[in-house]
Amino acid sequence: VLLTMTIRFSHGAVVLAALVSPAAAFQAPKSNSAFFGNAVCETQSSTQLKSSNVDLAIPYDAAARLAYDSSDKSMSFDDFKLKYEQDAVKEVKAKYGIVDPEPEPEPEPEANPLSNIVPKDISYGEESRKFRRTVYTHDDWVKHRAPDRFLRNVVSMFTSGVYKNIGNEIATVTAIAAVVVAWNAAATGYVDLEGVKHAGSLDLPSLSL
Repeated sequence: VLLTMTIRFSHGAVVLAALVSPAAAFQAPKSNSAFFGNAVCETQSSTQLKSSNVDLAIPYDAAARLAYDSSDKSMSFDDFKLKYEQDAVKEVKAKYGIVDPEPEPEPEPEANPLSNIVPKDISYGEESRKFRRTVYTHDDWVKHRAPDRFLRNVVSMFTSGVYKNIGNEIATVTAIAAVVVAWNAAATGYVDLEGVKHAGSLDLPSLSL
C-alpha cells in the first residue's frame, strides 16, 4: 500500500511540474562534461582576447581589427585604425547631415599708423657713416672752445674738410670773376673809392657775368 501511494505521488508531482513549465519538466539536465567543455572554451576565448594588441571587448576596436585583417596590411595597424576612424566619422556625418561648425573669425588687429611705414634698406654709405664720424672727447671739446680757436681755424682752413670738398670750385669761380672785373676796368673804366670815375685805358668791349 505504501509503495502504491509513493508511485501515485511521484506521478502527481510530474503532472504538476508539466502544467507549470512543460519545457523544463521534460528537458534533460546538462551533463557535467558539457558544462566543463563550455568553461574551457570561454577560458580559451578570454586568453585570445588578452593576447591581442587591441581590446576586442570594445566594438570599435574589434571592427577595426577585422577590417585590418581583411586588408592588404600595407600600413601599420595604428595608422590603419586612425584612417578607419576618420572614414567612419565622415560616413556618419554624411549619412546624418552633420556639418562641422565654422571656426570663429580672428579679431582684426587694431589700426596702427606705424604698421603702414615700410622700412627701407639702409645704404652702404649711411651704414658706414658711424665708422667715418669723428668722436669728440672732453679734451677735444676744451680745445675747440679755446680762446685762440679763431686763429687756429684760419691756419687750418686749407686742411679742413670744407676746403677739400669745395675749395677748388670756389677758387675757380673767384679767378674767373677777377679776370672779368679787371677786363671791364681796363676797357670801360672804373670808379675809385672816392667816387671818381676813371676812363678805360684799352679800347675793348666789356664783359658781363
